[in-house]
Amino acid sequence: MPGVGSAATRTTLRNSSSPVAEPAQFIRHVPRGARIDFELYLGLRDTAGAEATLAAVSDPSSSRYGDYLSPSAFRARFARPQADVDAARAWLSSQGFAVGAVPANHTTVSASGTVAQVERAFQTTLNEYRVGGRSERAPAKAPSVPASLDGVVRGALDLADVRHRVGALGPPLAFRAGRPCSDYWGQLMARELPDAYGRTQPFTVCGYGPDQIRGAYGLERTVREGVDGSGVRVAIVDAYASQTIQSDVNTYSRRHDLPSIALDQITRPPQFGSKCGRIGIRVNTGRRQGFGGELGVVA
Repeated sequence: MPGVGSAATRTTLRNSSSPVAEPAQFIRHVPRGARIDFELYLGLRDTAGAEATLAAVSDPSSSRYGDYLSPSAFRARFARPQADVDAARAWLSSQGFAVGAVPANHTTVSASGTVAQVERAFQTTLNEYRVGGRSERAPAKAPSVPASLDGVVRGALDLADVRHRVGALGPPLAFRAGRPCSDYWGQLMARELPDAYGRTQPFTVCGYGPDQIRGAYGLERTVREGVDGSGVRVAIVDAYASQTIQSDVNTYSRRHDLPSIALDQITRPPQFGSKCGRIGIRVNTGRRQGFGGELGVVA
């Protein structure tokens, strides 16, 4: 049968094993009919070369500093060949998986199927394990693929369902500008400090106000013409359900003469087969202002 063979005909994806798969923490076998969304990881054609290019274009002392590659040039140099993608897709299809999208850089091939299909194709078992008072899905041993895919497939993503408890991490870390700082970029220069990268550098900006943000996006004329977002609902993708988001926004609003807001924060925990949980926030404001009458934040 396709996908079944001896160890000699298989390639083990050791980087796709999970440290939570401890027999002492075993809870149960994941129901065989449950559906799993996952990705085959193909990676880049020349990972070392891509990392070297990244280092060179990011190093001010390099002759290649700032010589960034266009997306098409990057793909031409480092994307895996179409033949590798076709081989991965063909194997997934032969195992009965629904084959999904492939990004332009050919790093992954997405697929979905049942637990029974995953276990048969990757020759492992998917269990639930007890981790910190909750359960997480993980393969009992490192998954494997046919040896014909050696050098093509480097890993299997999302067979392990690593979760976090939404809101349990506490307030997120915040960036605080040191003093002195500028009202705009380049206002204050650090002339009394040693040069960096061969020249005097400016102090960082204290923070941007609403007018500066509108200016950066070229919205002054639009706002003057009455298109200021009033009555518009906006969706924003976010994560971690920040416990201080309402007080943070209202502190900013108070400092910049904007109306305060009331948030209804809605969280949805991760589910089997999903890549992440969803977090929703609905914002209602009391009067017209440049950021809109309603704001929806969803992740």
